[in-house]
Amino acid sequence: MADDAQVGVLLQEYGALKSEQAQRIGFRDNMLYVTIGAVGGVVSVGLGIGGAGALPEAFLLVPWVTAILGWTYLANDQKITAIRKYVEGELEPRIRALVGANEVLFRWEGYHRQDRRRRQRKWIQLLIDLSTFVFSGVAALGAHFAMTGPRWHWSTFVLGGVDAVLLMVLAWQFNVSDLDAAQGGGVER
Repeated sequence: MADDAQVGVLLQEYGALKSEQAQRIGFRDNMLYVTIGAVGGVVSVGLGIGGAGALPEAFLLVPWVTAILGWTYLANDQKITAIRKYVEGELEPRIRALVGANEVLFRWEGYHRQDRRRRQRKWIQLLIDLSTFVFSGVAALGAHFAMTGPRWHWSTFVLGGVDAVLLMVLAWQFNVSDLDAAQGGGVER
């Protein structure tokens, strides 16, 4: 295949990857809003808002909901970063070699991460991620146990324990992901 044809194919791949990346960013960012809506719905049932009586057991669903949505958020985050790393480390060097360029061709891939306030934004993003996907689940567990008082059943402890483990694993995953990004390794935001 001629160099021009190869460059054309690689540029099409670049366009498709950037399109996928943009779609994943939009999907990932919408997970925050979906989580807020889902948690709000479950909390309203738990508190009995809307005429029905309070159902404290509903609060035990919040950690499951936030863990599932948080994991989906993180999985998309990882793919977004993987696309960037592939473009920077594989695709761009191949195109550069074919066209005989000595300088970086897709500068935006790294440029926007050079902002001096990037680390600060990453720490703020970690706090937002943890608040949305982890702390809301912890608060729901606390609300459940506060509302049920001393009438806890053994199954509540089991489910609450599973919920707590899910939240700890999710918190660890967010810390690994966001701290890597704060050090310059990862996540596109």
